[in-house]
Amino acid sequence: MKPTREVLLKAHLKAMHLHGFQGMRTDKVIQSLEITKGAFYHYFPDKLSLGYAIVDELLKPQYLNIWKKVEQHPQGVKEGLLEVLAYFSQSVCTNDERASLGCPLNNLIQEMAPLDEGFHNRLQFIVAEERRMLRQALQKGIQSGRLSAHLEADDVALFILASVQGAFAIAKALKSKGAFDQAIGVLVNWVSQMK
Repeated sequence: MKPTREVLLKAHLKAMHLHGFQGMRTDKVIQSLEITKGAFYHYFPDKLSLGYAIVDELLKPQYLNIWKKVEQHPQGVKEGLLEVLAYFSQSVCTNDERASLGCPLNNLIQEMAPLDEGFHNRLQFIVAEERRMLRQALQKGIQSGRLSAHLEADDVALFILASVQGAFAIAKALKSKGAFDQAIGVLVNWVSQMK
């Protein structure tokens, strides 16, 4: 059996994805897990510290590992980007119901970054690291001659991140996997033609 702390984090992440951080009810999650409140409070003094732990221990490694694939792809940045975009389409946003939930990171940025400095700092760090990894991968492509020296790596990194998160937001608003695929498809074509 998984350690209780890990079980609590993953169950609360799922509840947060469904209801948002503010709508997440720790008492209901604890009850569904048949864990005592004492066990919860042993690991987390309050809901806010639980939220920070979800970001630090689950969301940050998950998202940074996704974008690390671009930076470390053996065939280059374009191939890495195409692989990550395919992953989002095939694994994360699999149907209209999943599309309507949006991206857990994007949801939390929209909900909590303006309200709480602890969330803001953690979420800002993740986005900055994603951008840094993409920028470095693009710069490596420029240095190797696979991409044009005229390409502005930081601008393109920001554009790609914004496009992916925008695709999730549109799919959530429209409750449509098709809208997600359409937006990501345009980005895939753009990346494929990137020089």
